[in-house]
Amino acid sequence: MSALRVIGRILVTVLAFTLAALTAVIVLLTLGLLWVSEATVTPAQDEIERLINTLQQAYGAVLFVTTIAPALTILPGLIAVVAGELGNIRSLLYYVVAGGLSMAVLPVLSSLIGPQMGMPAFKMLAIFASSGFAAGLVYWLIAGRNA
Repeated sequence: MSALRVIGRILVTVLAFTLAALTAVIVLLTLGLLWVSEATVTPAQDEIERLINTLQQAYGAVLFVTTIAPALTILPGLIAVVAGELGNIRSLLYYVVAGGLSMAVLPVLSSLIGPQMGMPAFKMLAIFASSGFAAGLVYWLIAGRNA
């Protein structure tokens, strides 16, 4: 491979990863806000405890994303991208599943090393995984199909 081609591939990979991360953040915030707003709509008295738990989990996720996550959040996705690029993997399924798994692991990590609130709710895992699926699709559309 020529040096210019390698440099071009690196630039495309960085651009694709950046746009995929931006997509993940947009989907994550949109679905997260929908989840929190759904939980806060006129709760009954017996649902107050569940609402408080939901808000605590959302606060814990935000706290994790703003403190520990900047380095950790990028790592699982970066590992998936590097493995895909080095392995010349062009499969849409690989990038979508790898993106989903790399995002779904984040709430689990936050519960292990962040505030001790127990394991995250299934809905939170689904929201994070969905944002990873979208990010994997965006990465594949830009760079993954030509790995």
